[in-house]
Amino acid sequence: MIKSKRILLASLIAGLMSGCGGGGGGSTPTPTPTVTKDVEISGDLAPSVGQSVSLIAMVDGERSDAADINWTQTAGDPLSLVAKNSAVLAFDIKNAGDYSFKVDFTTPSGTKYSKDVSFTTASATNILNVRRDFASREGNKVSFKLSNPVDPATGNVISGTFTSVKWTQSAGPTVTLDAANTNTYTAIFKAPVVDKDTVVTFDVSAVHPNGNTVTDKVSVLVQDINNIPSSSIYDEVIAKISPYNESAPMVAGLKDCIYANYFASPCSLSKINLLGQDHIDPTVDQVMDRVITSHPWMAENFRKFLTEEDPHGDFKKLLRSVSAIVISYDIRPSYYWVATGAIHLDAEDLWLTPEQRDVIDVAPDYRSAFGKELNYLMPWRYVKDHDYASSYYSKNSRFERTVKDLVPDLGSLLYHELAHANDTFPSSTLSSVTGTSVYNAYQLRKGNTIADKLTTAHPKSSVEMTALGQVNFKGATITEAQKAYTPDDVANFFSHDNAPTEYAYSSIQEDAATLFDAAMMSARYGIERDEAVISLKDENDSSKSYIISWGQRGRVTDPVVMPRSKFVFDLIFPELDSDAFYGALPAVREFTIGDDWISVLEFEKTSSAPKKARGSKTERPIELDLIRRYK
Repeated sequence: MIKSKRILLASLIAGLMSGCGGGGGGSTPTPTPTVTKDVEISGDLAPSVGQSVSLIAMVDGERSDAADINWTQTAGDPLSLVAKNSAVLAFDIKNAGDYSFKVDFTTPSGTKYSKDVSFTTASATNILNVRRDFASREGNKVSFKLSNPVDPATGNVISGTFTSVKWTQSAGPTVTLDAANTNTYTAIFKAPVVDKDTVVTFDVSAVHPNGNTVTDKVSVLVQDINNIPSSSIYDEVIAKISPYNESAPMVAGLKDCIYANYFASPCSLSKINLLGQDHIDPTVDQVMDRVITSHPWMAENFRKFLTEEDPHGDFKKLLRSVSAIVISYDIRPSYYWVATGAIHLDAEDLWLTPEQRDVIDVAPDYRSAFGKELNYLMPWRYVKDHDYASSYYSKNSRFERTVKDLVPDLGSLLYHELAHANDTFPSSTLSSVTGTSVYNAYQLRKGNTIADKLTTAHPKSSVEMTALGQVNFKGATITEAQKAYTPDDVANFFSHDNAPTEYAYSSIQEDAATLFDAAMMSARYGIERDEAVISLKDENDSSKSYIISWGQRGRVTDPVVMPRSKFVFDLIFPELDSDAFYGALPAVREFTIGDDWISVLEFEKTSSAPKKARGSKTERPIELDLIRRYK
């Protein structure tokens, strides 16, 4: 969706500024000599093997959020350190031994504080780990999660679950857990308002599958920040971000004008413009000059993906229409925003190691509560070789991934979000973008976007599905008539229209984007999308659960859908031959009415050979097929 809820549109239209609020001027003060005192280190200073450890660095009277922080391991077995630029360093201890670390804490005025810390690990194996300690700005969302139980003798994951889990706050200002989303394995809350950096700690206890009670502590350093002006474009607290390349040509615009709480109006095109205005055929390096992240590993993994898994150069071309790529632990769902021209990516689609995944917020997409009173479901999934294209990785378990494993989710996400960017600023317009800012340039193009042209040339027709789209994806109030719709009713509404997926009814922009991403994933990676209308789960008879009233694989080549998809494709990629492109796509196939959603995954399979193992898929919840990971 083209994001608009946070921007103060009236003020933007009335008075667009040529620069950004919140940016400081003046020269950099001359740094004072390094000071080797006054850094207080707290946290887990006597850890055990297997423990999720945290070291927290604080300097009295200083805001860690404003500081430049760097942790270095100076002794011990090498550890996976994924947040070396944070005031809280969290990691796992896998082997007994002596470990040492150094932290450098440089204030905005240039004063540098340093501190060394050492410990010797206990040999006992820690068997309850709550992940992960971190630093959060006051007012931002905080989430903790338990990892699955391990054998106390070996440290290996075992079957069974923790029971009787208790979350008890033991330090810091009182917080209120989010009752709707806090459960046995997860605790979610908003960081409290503080007047100085403050540690909030929870004691967690649980009963291990072996019957013993086990405990752990987990902390968040709540960071004091400047008050956010009421005129800020982002009126909710967001994470601190840093550019991948501090020497990038538009680094000031990346820091001040994209994902920040202290600017009230879009910045000028001279401070931050679209990548394609400077580079019509950008290299990976030039793309990376527009990347900002909350953690450096996110940018590194994004670079690997562009280098290794974009064989046709699609993403580099599509990225010409964005001003920046934002990847942060607190983004969910992913989105494109016309106010800044940037795409914002959920880091859940980029992690490669369990340590990287530990820093990502686990709060659900806010839209997951919409449409609960409806009497049907419309799941979707990407499939390849008669199986889910992507693996399922439980958040409670520890997994490693390869860059290739990212393709189904990150690839489809990028095609979707970049379709939004190219809908707004097609490549054919990049040489003639005008206006005082990216947002002003968008305002000048309103009514002339690809989505506008699609709606004029190939409109959707179902009034019922359009209204349901507002319920399921915008939170509109459900009507009694909608509550009464059966799966067969909805199947009739949808199958006789020309939309590629239910999400296309949330907005004309999503219509265009879903027409594009499905075609690109099928053509480039051989990954097709399943769509269906099914019944709800029957609590009394599983054989009556998730029964198909209508469904297709590869709907993008349905005769009523493909002309609309080709229309969008031709405007996004005019240099490619759409007839040849679509002619090579697999024909649409119909599911059998009365089958269930799970079994039709393999409906075309003719071999009895076992599935190729691609991670854990055996416990994949159907709820994942109902979630849109992006807007």
